Amino acid sequence: MHDERDIARRILVVDDTESIHNDFRAVLMEPCIDTTALDTAEAAIFGHAASPSKTRTRNRYDLDCVFQGKKALKRVRQALCEKRPYQLAFVDMRMPPGWDGLKTIEEIWRVDPDIQVVICTAHSDYSWDAIVSRLGNSDKLLILKKPFDNVEVEQLAGALTKKWQLARAVEARLNELEQVVSERTQELETTNRQLTREVTERRTAEERFRSFVENVNDIIFCLSVEGGFTYVSPKWPAVLGHEMAEVLGHPLLRFVHQDDVGPCKQMLQAITETGRKEEGLELRMLHRDGDWRWCTLSAAPLKDSAGEVTAIVGIAHDTTRRRQANEELQRTQQELQQILSAATPLCVIDTNYDIRMLNDTFCSLFGLSLGEATGKKCYELMDFSKCHTPQCPIRNVMEAPRVCQYEVSRQNENGEETVCLATATPYFNMDYSAVIGVVVNFVDITARKQAEKEIAEANRKLEQANRELKEMQSQVVQNEKLASIGQLAAGVAHEMNTPVGFVASNFQTLQSYMSKFLKLFELYESLTKAVEDGDRDSRLEYMHEINQSREKMKIDFILGDLEELFSESKEGLERVTDIIQNLRDFSRVDQSEDCHKYDLNEGIKTTLTVARNELKYDVDIDLELSDLPQIACHSGQINQVFLNILVNAAQAIKSQERGEKGHVKIRTHATETHVVCEITDDGPGIPETVLSKVFDPFFTTKPPGKGTGLGLSVSYDIVVTKHKGELIVDSQPEKGTTFIVKLPIQGITPSKGKELPNEEENCAVCR
Repeated sequence: MHDERDIARRILVVDDTESIHNDFRAVLMEPCIDTTALDTAEAAIFGHAASPSKTRTRNRYDLDCVFQGKKALKRVRQALCEKRPYQLAFVDMRMPPGWDGLKTIEEIWRVDPDIQVVICTAHSDYSWDAIVSRLGNSDKLLILKKPFDNVEVEQLAGALTKKWQLARAVEARLNELEQVVSERTQELETTNRQLTREVTERRTAEERFRSFVENVNDIIFCLSVEGGFTYVSPKWPAVLGHEMAEVLGHPLLRFVHQDDVGPCKQMLQAITETGRKEEGLELRMLHRDGDWRWCTLSAAPLKDSAGEVTAIVGIAHDTTRRRQANEELQRTQQELQQILSAATPLCVIDTNYDIRMLNDTFCSLFGLSLGEATGKKCYELMDFSKCHTPQCPIRNVMEAPRVCQYEVSRQNENGEETVCLATATPYFNMDYSAVIGVVVNFVDITARKQAEKEIAEANRKLEQANRELKEMQSQVVQNEKLASIGQLAAGVAHEMNTPVGFVASNFQTLQSYMSKFLKLFELYESLTKAVEDGDRDSRLEYMHEINQSREKMKIDFILGDLEELFSESKEGLERVTDIIQNLRDFSRVDQSEDCHKYDLNEGIKTTLTVARNELKYDVDIDLELSDLPQIACHSGQINQVFLNILVNAAQAIKSQERGEKGHVKIRTHATETHVVCEITDDGPGIPETVLSKVFDPFFTTKPPGKGTGLGLSVSYDIVVTKHKGELIVDSQPEKGTTFIVKLPIQGITPSKGKELPNEEENCAVCR
């Protein structure tokens, strides 16, 4: 028998990227690694004996790679024609310009529905619900996120190809068992039809035989193996004159003439030892009145299922009638022997639950001898949980005649369990007026049960792999959140760059003006010294130079520009301070985790300031803010909700490439119980088919690589779960979308120093 690792497992990789093909070849077709050299080096360094050489063995894979779905379908068809089907296919989700992954899988499963499939994708083109809607809820489908781990790919390949092999083995075994059951059922049906016909014939024959026995002048008898009479026909008194009590229990030789005792003994001995019938023995038998009557004696043995002689039956009559009766008995015996020797294990259970009849194959199946089984109760031999209950199948078949199937098991002395599928059929009396027993045939399904356990274990391993995959997905989500924080920081930095830039420019201008003023101050100092010295010529010269310098440096313009420079610089610094303060208010990193009083309008303004760089190129914002009462909430989380909705609106409008800015209107108002914020955009809207899924985790309508589908899911959790509010979406395709955020005025119960779960990580912008 070949090792399974020597049998190549066929795998098909469908991906439009050559590097992915090379990755799969590297993972699944890498040669085995001989560690002998490393072990020798280790022994030399650490001073111990080298361990025996080891070679890491791996499964052998027959790997084929194609770039498009149509070529993959052609390969699958070719593999089926060659009777070398693929066991596993790794299918990329996006393969332009041809079929995508789902279309490819649909076409492949139409041709080969047994192939295991792993969807390989780095994007969320379809949600799991959409995949299930198109492909059905199949246990032959898994998703592998790119970039994938080599060990994960190897484990998936090993587990899924092994699952495919096990499924095919189980299917083959089931087909084999079904064929056996079908054949045995056909044989049983044929036998039953034959039995029905033979029972009718036997009933007719028995009526004739009974009439024959009661009316014929010949004697029919039955002897034990010791030669004593156990039965004589009613004609014995008429033929030999003895009463029945005078015959039964006494040996045959008592009624045989002494001259015929020797041949009679030889005949009985020959029958007992050889198991063959003896015919045509002429002997004399004693009449009650003392006379001897000649009879032609023919006798035959009766055997049990093991072939042992248990009795001798004979007839004393004329040659013609003897032969007819003997043939009838012989045919009946052969029929019974055929039933008991049937290939299918079976037993007959009477209304007292006693096993009255069984065959050799039954004994072999359950490891019993004929003596151990005969006469025992059925529940003593077979373990069945419903014995002695109203659900007992034997009892139900007797009470309401029908065919019933159930499973039974038995453990031998070595603890090995045999599991069988039992089919119970009612056994009627001669006129079918009452059930007198149940015929049960058995099919050994121990191997199938073992295969089912192996499949269950394989499924358990797949579920473990799936859980590990989900953990990896969670890590990816965290990375996406960190990336979003970086994007927000970049936008804020861009917003700060403009005021900081013109402040720096004004500073350079002031620096230039100051250098000119310093030169002018030097001339004034020289003029002052000339005045103090009384040097009239120098004084006039310096005054002339001062006037020329003032005219050259345009002192009047500079003095007028200084006020504007200081005003602009002050404005720039105020804008930087305002951005920093708004960013600080938005993130609230300097606050505790407790909920605080919150002004919804100020939160909206803070969010708009922080997200200005994300919004200003794509949308114009219209504010319609009403006076609102303050509420108790986690301000950073609520600001995040507004940011997610506003950024999504801007990106949706940008995706239309309409050539002009869109409009987003933000309106707030209060009801008796809630403060309400309505954010309406004039973007493309959300199709009705997906509107109900917008708050589902990982669901997104954006192109692959543009979002993780977590923004609205996180927002829904913040508003509904953490703040007991409402988050409602209303959208019409091509007309726009409105998100309504309702927060209770009474707010949520402030926490008493207890940290809110995931609040800090939810402060990231999730798209």
